[in-house]
Amino acid sequence: MTRGASESSGSIRTSAYDHEMIAWIEARTAFILNRAHLARWMPSTGSANKLLWAVPSRGIHHVDLAVSDVKRSLAFYLDLLGPLGWEESVRYPSYRGTEEVVYLKDAAKGSREPGSDSSMLAIRRADGGVHRYYGVGIEHFAFEVDRREEVDEAHARCLASGATVHFPPEEDRDEPGYYAFFAFDPDGIRVEVFCWPPERAEDMPLGVGSF
Repeated sequence: MTRGASESSGSIRTSAYDHEMIAWIEARTAFILNRAHLARWMPSTGSANKLLWAVPSRGIHHVDLAVSDVKRSLAFYLDLLGPLGWEESVRYPSYRGTEEVVYLKDAAKGSREPGSDSSMLAIRRADGGVHRYYGVGIEHFAFEVDRREEVDEAHARCLASGATVHFPPEEDRDEPGYYAFFAFDPDGIRVEVFCWPPERAEDMPLGVGSF
């Protein structure tokens, strides 16, 4: 008999302590089974093995870009993302107090107000210099949509605005069903809009989300 339990009429009553222990054992068992499932998908050596014990993050909340012309970049991203539900959310002074940071937010997936219910993109004035594609820094970042038609429409908007398209909409060479196009923003930062069919989620290991 476990601590705190007592017998009455041939039955065993469990205490709050017992319930806590049962819940802990169930949670621990689920974690171990999940880890064993992941082990079939990931090599169990070095840093990869450490990932098996990692608690997954909630994802990337925002990306902050330093640009040469805030007004020009804001027009580009609102033209590209506006029809997908992105809107200007808020403006804050930077921590330096020398420039303003403009935040766009995916209002289609959350509210327009600042918060963690959807992703955000920030734009601020750079001190100078130019972005060089494949120089040190971000190579590209991507926005996911639900339908291929949305990829095609975003591509068409880039063409109409005169933006430089790197690759038109096409299937990925490695991932069947992955459909995307790439363009450069006014500072030459590469941006992707893609669609990946939801059935791909069924092929992913338990406990692993999108990156």
